[in-house]
Amino acid sequence: MRIMNILILALISAHGVYSFDFLNVGSLSVKRKLEHVLEDSEETACKNDLSSLMHDFYSKKTWAMKMIDAAGKPSSGIMFGNIMQSGNYDECMSINHNLIKGKYCTTIVKPIDGFEDVTFLKNGNSYLKALGVDFDRKNVTEVLDNIRWTWGFCIPLSCNQFDIQKIVNKTRDYLNIKFNFQFDDKYCTSSEKDPLTAKAIFGILLFLLIGIIITASTVYDIRVYKKTGCDKADILIAFSLYSNAKKLFSTQVSADNLGVVNGVRALSMTWVLLGHTFMVNLFFPSVNSIEIFDWKNHLYNVFVLAAPLAVDTFFALSGFLVVYVYFKSIYSNRKITWSMFYIHRILRLTPSLAMIIVFYLCILELLGEGPYWFAIKELYVRNCEKHWWSTLIYIQNYYNSLGTCVNQSWYLAVDTQLYFIAPVILYYLKKHAMKTLIAIAIVFSISALTAFSVSYNNYVGAAPFEAGSKYFTYLYHPTHIRMTAWLVGTVWGYILFRTKDVDLKIKKFYIVVIWAVHVILMIIIALSHVTMTRYSNPYDPLTAAFFNSLARPTWAWCICWLMFACIKGYGGILNDILSCKLFMIIARLNYSMFLVHLPIMLIFISQKRSSIYLSNLFICFDFWAYFTMTIAVSIPWTLAFESPIIVLERVLFSKNKKSQGFPKNGITNNLTIVDITDIKSKNIY
Repeated sequence: MRIMNILILALISAHGVYSFDFLNVGSLSVKRKLEHVLEDSEETACKNDLSSLMHDFYSKKTWAMKMIDAAGKPSSGIMFGNIMQSGNYDECMSINHNLIKGKYCTTIVKPIDGFEDVTFLKNGNSYLKALGVDFDRKNVTEVLDNIRWTWGFCIPLSCNQFDIQKIVNKTRDYLNIKFNFQFDDKYCTSSEKDPLTAKAIFGILLFLLIGIIITASTVYDIRVYKKTGCDKADILIAFSLYSNAKKLFSTQVSADNLGVVNGVRALSMTWVLLGHTFMVNLFFPSVNSIEIFDWKNHLYNVFVLAAPLAVDTFFALSGFLVVYVYFKSIYSNRKITWSMFYIHRILRLTPSLAMIIVFYLCILELLGEGPYWFAIKELYVRNCEKHWWSTLIYIQNYYNSLGTCVNQSWYLAVDTQLYFIAPVILYYLKKHAMKTLIAIAIVFSISALTAFSVSYNNYVGAAPFEAGSKYFTYLYHPTHIRMTAWLVGTVWGYILFRTKDVDLKIKKFYIVVIWAVHVILMIIIALSHVTMTRYSNPYDPLTAAFFNSLARPTWAWCICWLMFACIKGYGGILNDILSCKLFMIIARLNYSMFLVHLPIMLIFISQKRSSIYLSNLFICFDFWAYFTMTIAVSIPWTLAFESPIIVLERVLFSKNKKSQGFPKNGITNNLTIVDITDIKSKNIY
């Protein structure tokens, strides 16, 4: 019966797409009912404009027919997931007839109470059950319950949500339409552009001011500073594109550089971009959205489903480097000042983060339009208006983590919180190494057991791609859950330092066995993201709990072994690949890539005018476009908001240069003491 209901909608679609007589509005009886609705309505500008629309539509006037034509109509493929009918946004925006202008609104469509024949359109969960896709996964049900059938309307600009809602409700009752169309001014766009707000003017002027400073610094650098032949740091060239770009693109390395780290960082960031490209496409309206439930069942999609493991790679890198660099520095007679340890971290991270917050708050909503652009304002700009402060003080993973400003910045909060407790571990590792390692093992166990308990008791799922809000709130964002991978990294960082001057001699057979074990473990963990999220497989809370508590630290262990083996000469061709100098440049751009890639994706995909077709091929094309754009934007972003801070630090703290170990070239490429913060500022998901 439910399938028959969908087929009926498909037949309506065939009628509605090829005529202006959708829902039989051209019949005389319907016309009279519509006239009666308007006569019964309050006297408003909206009512008058709708009366003109109806009169001119039945008179076949072009502007009125365009307004009706611009509205959404049922399309083919309802049974294939095409349930968001956007209409023609630009056609609606172009309407301007005798002061009547077009206003595009996205409405939520729901069946009226008591109309059980179409309850399958109540939400995504009911819809899938009608198609025979049924499963017992509470976390997935939560996601599907938020999926709604949407419909684009073109209405006169004079109509606000209250005026049009009353008239539409009366029309629904008179015509016996079995659906509610819910209007909200937040989801409407008019052809009349609002004047620039004070915050927009502030954002534009701030970016222009920085541009002027960069230009002046560059001119001074080239025309004055270079002619002096002086190598002494000068605060006036801190923002110079010329000097900073030379350092950014330099491929010179010191003898003790850990080249493999750059490769791991660069490839992991690329993996993050790939995962996010699929994510934004999967959550965008598509004509074949039902196919995602089959798409997830194929092993060849593991490279997308397992992409969140890149986060744990960065956590492992963070712990690995903070320990290794610390011990390497103190045994090179460099003095550590803990106050500067913290200050340097904040100074390196916060300027770029603050500027991306300014971009979200002041600039983002000016950069596009379209039937889905309202989501940018409601989900991203509004969140920054409310919660920008929690992002700047790095607590957003605990405070309102589902509505944070700069969504991906939860990672910064976790990593910064772990960084702030790092001195405790570093101090006691130096004083009492064995006892500290035992303490790390105890904390690791507590964290893993907490993850197990949270997963088992809250039925949260086993991977982000099938997760509801509980998964992210209880399991994905909290530092006390995510710290296991970081702790694994700290242990391996200490192991690497202790064996730094040791010429390890391991028989080839054992090396092959160890490599085989670690590679097999990584493959199993990655493939588990596919097998554990198949809807054909019953959800097992116990299995999911083991996976959620052990998969991430095990992956981190394998990544640390990979780096350790490459550094100690047992990486073979893999070490040669990961140590490629191209990765050094991408690794320097990591932090900026982390900050700017999601806004770039959102700006492009949110301006699409109609539903997309989901396929690996098309999304991979999008990925390379986003990757290229991210690199292109990250270069000036790094040169504007990262490189100058490094130079300013070197100048301002030059008196303590010996004790602080600031980098000579202003860009991290050597593992000096400053790299404790320098590298961590790039280790970003």
